[in-house]
Amino acid sequence: MSRLLTAMMAGGLLLVAALPARAGLAEDVAAVRAAMRQLHLAVANQDVTAVRARIAADHVTVAPYDDGPRSAADMLAALAELTVETFEDSDLTVALLDTDTALATYFVVLDGAYRGEPVDVAGFATEIYVRRDGDWLQRLFQLTPLDD
Repeated sequence: MSRLLTAMMAGGLLLVAALPARAGLAEDVAAVRAAMRQLHLAVANQDVTAVRARIAADHVTVAPYDDGPRSAADMLAALAELTVETFEDSDLTVALLDTDTALATYFVVLDGAYRGEPVDVAGFATEIYVRRDGDWLQRLFQLTPLDD
């Protein structure tokens, strides 16, 4: 009986110890969502300085309107060639993979133009964010088109 009581007390202590961490998780999720909003707005406004501040140096973009994965430098150089008319997301989820890595997924409708060609994509987006020096930076953006 004393083993059971000891195990229950230890479990209770672990639960109490985990409560502050849970509050921190909610704050981190909110911070990732805020970083996402800032980055999406900066891309839509073709603000190279703001985009550079929100992406990791080892960033990779994979989009169906481009011809392959793009590095941070490639993406920044081509930003002036991307016009975003509509960027509507839904069903956004953000999951913390560890203390400094988050995965965001959502459905998206993207309309605009890239390098003079129309962009009309309904798809599923995946973003990975990493915390570097206290800031949440996008490490990966991948947009997968979904069939109609």
